Amino acid sequence: MAQEPPTGESWVKGWLREIASGLLGLGVVFIVAFIVLLVAAALMLAIDNTEWAERLAEYAYYFLVVGVVLELVKTVLSGEESMEEGIEESSNALHETVREMESGKR
Repeated sequence: MAQEPPTGESWVKGWLREIASGLLGLGVVFIVAFIVLLVAAALMLAIDNTEWAERLAEYAYYFLVVGVVLELVKTVLSGEESMEEGIEESSNALHETVREMESGKR
């Protein structure tokens, strides 16, 4: 039996989750590359090769931006479900506190 393709917003979220799950480890790889490039830039600067130092530092910055964006997307997509659960738990606790206050227990 063939499944019907998902529609609407749920399809988009599912698609984004699939992409994010494929990119799970890449954010860390880009951040490690940033560190390596920055160390290389510092070494170039130490031997007075400022042209290469500036170029490596610029590439390092780009790697950092890509790594942070990937990690941010991964965090947002993976935290969405737990955030909804946390909101529900907080709401239930608030309702319980209000009921206790109304009944005079507090």
